[in-house]
Amino acid sequence: MTKLCILLACCIAVVVLPAIGESLTNDFPYPESADISHGYRVATNICRPCHVVGPQQTSRPILPYPGPTFESIANRPGMTVDTIEHFLTSADWDLHSRPVTMPNKRLSSKSMTAVSEYIMSLKANS
Repeated sequence: MTKLCILLACCIAVVVLPAIGESLTNDFPYPESADISHGYRVATNICRPCHVVGPQQTSRPILPYPGPTFESIANRPGMTVDTIEHFLTSADWDLHSRPVTMPNKRLSSKSMTAVSEYIMSLKANS
């Protein structure tokens, strides 16, 4: 019975969550490019529970100790699309660290590049 409940919950999540995510990302505030737009949608659907992914985000991350904002990541010295991609490919879940470190979401190469480009699009012009 428990396995059936888990299977049902997963099926509901597969159907409902993309619809919710799509409704949240229809008003893309960064029309610079298709890759940045794709990165914003991926970030909103996957990264938002743990990070503030953009200045327009009104909901707080669900973690008591959330990850850094994407804006702060973009403005770190030496940060580039390549350094973000490297971090995303090497990040892995660590249940023993506190606060818990970022999980590797196993993004496709295209999505990883798009999220990295979206993060860097938030860099302040100086």
